This record gives sequence, C-alpha cells and structure tokens, in this order.
Amino acid sequence: MGHTQIARILRNGGATVTNPALARQLCQAAATADMDTLATVELTGGNLGCSDYDGRTAMHLGASEGKIKVVQWLISRGVRANP
Repeated sequence: MGHTQIARILRNGGATVTNPALARQLCQAAATADMDTLATVELTGGNLGCSDYDGRTAMHLGASEGKIKVVQWLISRGVRANP
C-alpha cells in the first residue's frame, strides 16, 4: 500500500508476507528483471520464495527467462535455488 516506513518497522520485527497476489507480482517482476519491484517486495517483508498457483517462484521465472541478475540477487537474499 506504499507505507514503507511502517513496512520497515514490521520487517525489523521479523514480519513477512506471502499470498497469491504477491507470488504473481514476484514472478512477473522476475520474468521482466524488474529489480525495483523485487527490492520493494523485499523491503516490505514479502517472502521472495513464495510460489504461485502452479508452484512457480520468482527463481523459476528469472531462470527460465535467462535473467541472471535476478537469479543472483535472489540467491544473495537466501532464496533457495531449488525449491
């Protein structure tokens, strides 16, 4: 919702977010190498390893689309390379 200060406070407390809409957003961002969206999801506590209705993750889409920077970034954030 754009409340990044509140999101930062919640993240510092260990909060995370996982839901189908987030998974779709992550997959789309990974497929198009939209690093701003990926970083925003991380900042706001989104689970970078969550999966969509087919079990696909941002890692899957980044890899299948040849987005090496996305894959490297996700791995550097602790996302499992083989979910």
